[in-house]
Amino acid sequence: MIFIFGITDSINDFLSWIFFIFAAIGVLFHILYYSTKVMKERGLLQGPILTTILILQYALGIGISLGLAWLLTKYTPITFATVIWVEMYAFVIYYFITREHAEVRGIYSALLHLVVLSAGWYMDRWLGILFFSVPLLFVFNHMLSRIALVIIPTSDPDNLIEMRQRRKVFFSYVFGLQMPFWNVSEMNARELEKRIDGAPFLDTTPFPGMLRTYSHQVVGVSNGINFRVEGPGVVFTKKGDQPFEVVDLRSQTRNSTIHAFSKEGIPFLANVSVTFKIDREPWHPILHHQLKRANPLMIGGKVPDRNLKGMFPYSSVRVRSALYLRSKQSQPDEMIERWDDHILSAAEEAAREILAERPLIELWNLENPNTNALDEIAKQMKIQIEFPLRVKGIFVVATKAVPDFSDKEGLADKEREVNKTVVKQQIDSWNAERERERIITQTEAEIIAEEIEQEARVYAHSALLTAIAEGLQMARTRDPNLMRYVIALRYVGALESMINQLPNDPNDPERQNTLSTVKGAKRNIMLQVPRD
Repeated sequence: MIFIFGITDSINDFLSWIFFIFAAIGVLFHILYYSTKVMKERGLLQGPILTTILILQYALGIGISLGLAWLLTKYTPITFATVIWVEMYAFVIYYFITREHAEVRGIYSALLHLVVLSAGWYMDRWLGILFFSVPLLFVFNHMLSRIALVIIPTSDPDNLIEMRQRRKVFFSYVFGLQMPFWNVSEMNARELEKRIDGAPFLDTTPFPGMLRTYSHQVVGVSNGINFRVEGPGVVFTKKGDQPFEVVDLRSQTRNSTIHAFSKEGIPFLANVSVTFKIDREPWHPILHHQLKRANPLMIGGKVPDRNLKGMFPYSSVRVRSALYLRSKQSQPDEMIERWDDHILSAAEEAAREILAERPLIELWNLENPNTNALDEIAKQMKIQIEFPLRVKGIFVVATKAVPDFSDKEGLADKEREVNKTVVKQQIDSWNAERERERIITQTEAEIIAEEIEQEARVYAHSALLTAIAEGLQMARTRDPNLMRYVIALRYVGALESMINQLPNDPNDPERQNTLSTVKGAKRNIMLQVPRD
């Protein structure tokens, strides 16, 4: 037995040196890694200073721990190993109590591992840990890894990289070391909600965060001044990542009611709607050339490059370009204008401009089946906003603007009275303008009718005289012996008969004068007739 215990002591002493060497290598590796990182980020001036501070922290922590253990073992019957284990318990409890998002599960998980390790140590030091603690902890953590694959959602269950990430996410939650977990709570939500809080900027965490979207959604993730597009499905985040907006890849419709003016300046309400989606059509080389000239960000956006096997393939370049439309208004409440709000604003502006080019009478009769004004307005709106939005990666499916002349109940009484007064003044002005145009049109029509009538009379007189002259000539040709006065009497009689057939208007002096002239001519001819 003494021989066996002697062998185990020798093995434990050897393992102690192995542990010491590995611990020293680990500390040295961390110092070198940190030094390289701060040299790159902070430069040659601050890098060495920060590295020296880290070395002093290690030296101070190790020195205090070992010094305290040496003092207690020198002046008390407590063993050196017991002091080290007590210090480890104290450090773990202090760390997880002070950690903001660890909660009690972090303390429970860490203390569980410490209890199992310390139990193995007191069985037979390193051999006890190796043959008792390690198997128990292996079984425990293996169970956690299997549970993780059931609990943590997945986009590709057979992907080994994703499986490792899911395990890390679950382990980080069990120990309270997690980064934030995000989730879209609604099908049409614009932003993700934080389901489980965490520390997104912790330098030392080896664990990823997680966010989950539906199959038709992608999300913009910012990291400092840069951002990228991720999704759909499960996305694993890293240090500094913050999701800021969800983008729906389906066709969407936005509606609003705007204040517009007719060509005459009469105000009215109009209902505006625009249907759009993230452009996922492959671009023809000519179109791609035009779009990338207008927006250099579109250089890599010729075809969709993400989620090609899913129902909603998309181009990450086009989605990023659309998200650049997001802005923060300079208002006290810091109201955020999202990318799709910009599309609705563009449609509203186009609707105001196009409606202002049309008179009120045309806008009032839009429902006339013989006109196509609504389709013309919608077509003009789409043409006006289609290319500027496609430059941003957005495809406009349809637009519409419909004037609404009803009195809205939602308006305040004061605003309604002001609107009624303004509208009445504008309508009175519009009616006066219409009356002036009517009088001008009627006067011009009367002048034109009078001119036509005068021209007709002159033409009729000329045609009649020509017909009489031709008749006389024809009669003389057929019968040279026919007396002139007989022919003259016949034609004068025909002329008198034609005049008598005209409407008898006593107020028409021209008719009376013409009839008197014809009768006088008839009397003169009768006086020239020879008497037997």
